[in-house]
Amino acid sequence: QIRHCNHPENQIVFDYSIPLSEDRLDKTYGAKAFMQAMRQHHADEEFLFSIDDGKIEAFLTNNKLDMIECLHNEEIEHKYLLDQNGELIGKITGNFRFVRAKFK
Repeated sequence: QIRHCNHPENQIVFDYSIPLSEDRLDKTYGAKAFMQAMRQHHADEEFLFSIDDGKIEAFLTNNKLDMIECLHNEEIEHKYLLDQNGELIGKITGNFRFVRAKFK
């Protein structure tokens, strides 16, 4: 429970994954390699949940949060993975998203 930290200036930031069905693995950048690595190195772990694109606002509302920002993989890359010359220095697996929210 993080509700006890509810202060007007507090924010919560987390990453989440969109669902990865077998037919979506080849269509989502890096997803196939990611799932293979998860199966190989973290077989005892599984995703606790995933959120479909377009449903994050409802998820936040249900948890008494307001979205400040939601970044898809390419937006994450352009915000955090550019060098001093503006060149991309890495890629984010296509199923990952970052969200920043505040308490209602």
